[in-house]
Amino acid sequence: MDLIPAALAYLARYAASTAHLRLVLQRKVQRRAMRTDTPLPPATEIAATIETAVARMTDLGLLNDTEYATNLARQYRTRGESLSKIRLRLMAKGLGTDDIAEAIRPLDDDEHSAAKRYAKRKRLGPFRLSPGKPDQPKRDIASLCRAGFSLTVSRQIIEQK
Repeated sequence: MDLIPAALAYLARYAASTAHLRLVLQRKVQRRAMRTDTPLPPATEIAATIETAVARMTDLGLLNDTEYATNLARQYRTRGESLSKIRLRLMAKGLGTDDIAEAIRPLDDDEHSAAKRYAKRKRLGPFRLSPGKPDQPKRDIASLCRAGFSLTVSRQIIEQK
């Protein structure tokens, strides 16, 4: 069973981490076995085939976890997400701690501007179109805190005049 064409087809369409590509190829093997009503090969054989495909994609330069993490982190930061939320999202993508640390390092450490972008996108605080309820500033501060920003940064953004 050769999974290299399947891996190439997937990576031609989507960017992926190594862990995610492994999952996709594992599901591909299971669907193929179900479709043809043949028993699954031994797990060691499947794992070896998947690792061969992943190694080939890495050798071709189509699979690079550090670059993938850096691009995602930059995209999330542009949207105004906090460093803690970016770190959690990258961990959820199956990236390693070294790749995450490398991706977060070049990001600006200015949480204030990221929080401002987030508040503008969500129309919180001074970016709100209508005044809202009397306790709306507290709700907006809570929203920023849930997004991963510190209480002091959240207060600065919401309470600015």
